[in-house]
Amino acid sequence: MRIRYSYFVFIIVILLIIAGCSNEILSSDENDNLTPPKLRVSVEGNKIFAGQGSYTWSKVYDDGTEKNINAQSGPPPEFAGKELLVKSQSEVQLIFEEAPTDYQVRIWETDNDKAISITDSTFTITQNKGKVIYWVDANWEQGTATYAFTFNVE
Repeated sequence: MRIRYSYFVFIIVILLIIAGCSNEILSSDENDNLTPPKLRVSVEGNKIFAGQGSYTWSKVYDDGTEKNINAQSGPPPEFAGKELLVKSQSEVQLIFEEAPTDYQVRIWETDNDKAISITDSTFTITQNKGKVIYWVDANWEQGTATYAFTFNVE
């Protein structure tokens, strides 16, 4: 009987230790999401999220410690997502969750990327028919991020 009681107490102690270790309460700073803001693309009344590519992101905490993330991705065709059917001469609006300090938009091509002129987060599709992959390189105080999206221009 004494062995059963000791075994029971031993199991309870082990379970309490496991539960105590697995239920660690993190401060709100430790729960911070260390990813860049999302980018939505609006064209012809449709809104899509741009695919998230490579990024570096950091946060400095009140106690002076810093947390850094460096995520790598493949080229824009690998993370651009599904293509959206659009018309040439349509206006495209970029909507960041949090405005970057600066950014560039380019048409992705394997040999030579073409820069796109942007005014007030908007640009016009000037390409002829076919598939076009756009990639965005954005900068914030906390880091940098790349995004991509695909249009099928009709």
